[in-house]
Amino acid sequence: MIECTSLKTLTSNTCSPALLDFAATYCINLREFSVAFASVDCLLLGLPEWDANELPSSILHFKNLKIFTCPISDSLVDLPENFAICIWLVSDGMLKGERDTSITLRKVIPSPAFLSVKVLIIDHVSILSEIPDNIFLLSSLESLSLIGIAIRSLPETIEYLPRLKHLDVFNCNMLQSIPVLSQFIPYFIVWNCESLEKVLSSTNEPSDRPKHGFMLLNCIKLDQHSYQTVLKDAIAGIELGARQNAENEDPSLDHDDDIIEYFLPAMSGMKNWSRYPSSQVSFTLELPPSLLGFAYYLVLSQGNVGSCVNFGCECYWDNSSGERFHRTSFTRADFSSMFYTSNDPSIYMMLDHLVLWYDPASCKQIMEAVEERKATSDVNNTSYNPKLTFRFFIDETLYSEVMIVECGFHWIYPFETNAVPNRNDGFDSDGQEDTVPLTNKLEQCVVGTPSSLDVDESEEMRTESDLIEEISRVIILGKLNHNYKNELTSNFILDENYWSIESSIKIDSAEVQVIGLWGMGGIGKTTLAAAIFHEFSFQYESSCFLVNVTEESKRHGIIYTCSKLLSKLLGEDDLDIGTSKVIPSVVMRRLKRMKVFIVLDDVHSLELLENLIGVGYGWLGAGSRVIVTTRNKHVLISGGVHQIHQVKEMNSQNSLQLFSLNAFDKFFPEEGYMDLSKRAIDYVKGNPLALKVLGSYLRCKVEIEWNSALDKLKEIPNTRIDLILRRSYNELDDDEKNIFLDIALFFKGYKRDMITEILNGCGFYAEIGITSLLDKALIRVDFENCIQMHDLLQEMGKQIVHEESPKNPGQRSRLCDPKEVCDVLKNDRGTEMVEVIFLDTTECRHLNVSPKVFEKMPNLRILIFLDKSIRFPSGLDLLPENLRCFSWDGYPCKSLPPIYSFEMLVEFSMRHSHVEKLWNGEQVCTVHVFTFVSPVIF
Repeated sequence: MIECTSLKTLTSNTCSPALLDFAATYCINLREFSVAFASVDCLLLGLPEWDANELPSSILHFKNLKIFTCPISDSLVDLPENFAICIWLVSDGMLKGERDTSITLRKVIPSPAFLSVKVLIIDHVSILSEIPDNIFLLSSLESLSLIGIAIRSLPETIEYLPRLKHLDVFNCNMLQSIPVLSQFIPYFIVWNCESLEKVLSSTNEPSDRPKHGFMLLNCIKLDQHSYQTVLKDAIAGIELGARQNAENEDPSLDHDDDIIEYFLPAMSGMKNWSRYPSSQVSFTLELPPSLLGFAYYLVLSQGNVGSCVNFGCECYWDNSSGERFHRTSFTRADFSSMFYTSNDPSIYMMLDHLVLWYDPASCKQIMEAVEERKATSDVNNTSYNPKLTFRFFIDETLYSEVMIVECGFHWIYPFETNAVPNRNDGFDSDGQEDTVPLTNKLEQCVVGTPSSLDVDESEEMRTESDLIEEISRVIILGKLNHNYKNELTSNFILDENYWSIESSIKIDSAEVQVIGLWGMGGIGKTTLAAAIFHEFSFQYESSCFLVNVTEESKRHGIIYTCSKLLSKLLGEDDLDIGTSKVIPSVVMRRLKRMKVFIVLDDVHSLELLENLIGVGYGWLGAGSRVIVTTRNKHVLISGGVHQIHQVKEMNSQNSLQLFSLNAFDKFFPEEGYMDLSKRAIDYVKGNPLALKVLGSYLRCKVEIEWNSALDKLKEIPNTRIDLILRRSYNELDDDEKNIFLDIALFFKGYKRDMITEILNGCGFYAEIGITSLLDKALIRVDFENCIQMHDLLQEMGKQIVHEESPKNPGQRSRLCDPKEVCDVLKNDRGTEMVEVIFLDTTECRHLNVSPKVFEKMPNLRILIFLDKSIRFPSGLDLLPENLRCFSWDGYPCKSLPPIYSFEMLVEFSMRHSHVEKLWNGEQVCTVHVFTFVSPVIF
């Protein structure tokens, strides 16, 4: 039933109960549905325009529907367990974007019908911008299809779906990245996601199960790194599948399930693994010896391809009979599954695409036939190595415009085979023996031979044995570095920080590249640098990672640190340069010929940076890369570092993963600990160090201990976290410390201009001080020009002030805790130590204060009361003459104290006061009238 807009009721009297397929499409006024079907087993029931508020009560007892189609709505939680094998969620046309369907979907996922569903399709719900991370709860789900929705990424928790076999993503034009997905998802199809740029590797750790189908069709913006990653995974998976088939050979098994197939854009770099590539669709060759198997590949040209196109390869004996004895096809060339929402009979491929497949039955049949022919020739005492003709094809009988532009093979060898045939095998293209001199051949063996191996004509020529020794050293060191590549010693989550930095490394550029990583303490600068170092350093002739550069230099001196760096790069023990200002010319020449990768961790002064890499990077060789981590952005700017990445806090999803890895040794919390984990994550606000420390601290503790520990953190910061954060604070001068503490305790979330005015009035040189705090990542300025601060830094500031006098608040420089402020005022506990009082609460009910309450606080410079509960029954005798900022909402007296000078005052506000007369006599003052309101914290 389609577009029956007048239809309002469907009952058993108006509909046959024997129907097996019923859909009311675009019946937008249908409000009653009570059809009694003879059987609902295998029934296809579609109510795509049903009112989202409430499902028909008549269907709430149904079980085992084949497909149920309806809009996303809260009412889906009422559906029973095993309601349908497939739930197909569509857009509610009446919503018009008014409801957040991500929140709705999060609510219905834990409901009985969804927990038991096997197939879930979310189709053109355009206002759905996020798949909830609790999708991992769908433990029965075998197939997930996402069609035409506005997601930018897939949730990483998809990889925890234990039974998921098929993951399809169609026409999601805003999709930009795909996270690391489980190696146990056999079939993964992404089609027409034109904004997709990043696909993370699914084989970061050794996999024991290859994917069987992976398609990236029309993903035209895929970046080169992601493409190479997918291609590398494809080859690794195919080779793994071949070896597993060889080890588990069983003639009774059906090898169709062992076929591995990839369909990818054809981009640069795809030929690095191919053998015998050809632009001809038919060619003759002999199979190489010692093969374990081989994969077929072909490249299809841009153009329309039919939904049921068939392409593959046929194999013939190369003899007079031309006998064909084998044919293999790309089995997933049937794209018809992609067309259940489209009437178009063809797919338009926007660029050339690579088709790669491994068919174990095909390999076995061909190789066994060849061995059989060889055995026959041996019996007849003839030497015979049969040749085969391979012909790649596209089925001409089906509608298709595309052509085969290239085809070929990837040979697969056993692990133990050492002599893998080379295309030329020591001969040039004309079949002549290669006569390249030994020294040149050795240099050619080093891929991307480092410039340090170039012969300097001004130096004495080295002998052939010297050159061989040096080249051998480079090769060995390169292999050692490569083996070290993935040995990160701590849990690490690949997030946007990593990908931003990783994409900026220009491997092929000859320019010296220096990249700065800047951010607050504990934000993950060192860990990020380590991950990048392990990713790239093996590709350089030499590399060095110097940890805690500032601390090491303070302890041992700059000369020690510089000598340590040079010794590591040059491979010489105990190299002593004598002075960091002048590097010996022989050392300089060697360095300038080297392509190196250096990480300088925790550099806090320009002098240190220049001593380690030279002014203007003068002694670094072409193509060298340097990463500098620091908490002081000014060091990078002064040092001429143009690529500066501010390391941002982790998002909630990655935070949960990192925390869980440390607390539970897996990517998701244990059952019953989700809410507690979220409390911990909310406390640390995306700081990786805090996530690791807190996760490790709570590891193996029971629920009551978790609650106690998290409650304690509200009052007492974690010592390890606090120690790291204080390093930046300890490096501030006195004015900067005062500015930091004032912002942490009072001014977070207030306008920068107002804070600057007040702190300048206090004599703190606020413009340069605030800039310094920004450079050191201790504060930030939001889009409304308000100063913000990470919660952990704010807690650190409060703790620093608390430590001034842990048991006597009146002996502290700053008071902002409502209970402590009330206690000091009520009991007259103030002292000359108090500089700032800030009260913004309603907890102090009708607080009666002595008229001489401020007499003992002569150094009070800021007094802000955003509370109307303070009373002076006997009036107020005086205010400190040192006041720079005076703001008192609901000031209770009729005038200001008679003994009070306004000469120092720069800011003044008295909202809703009882003042009838400001003062008696004349006062000379210049103040800025302003109004304090509670800040908006972002």
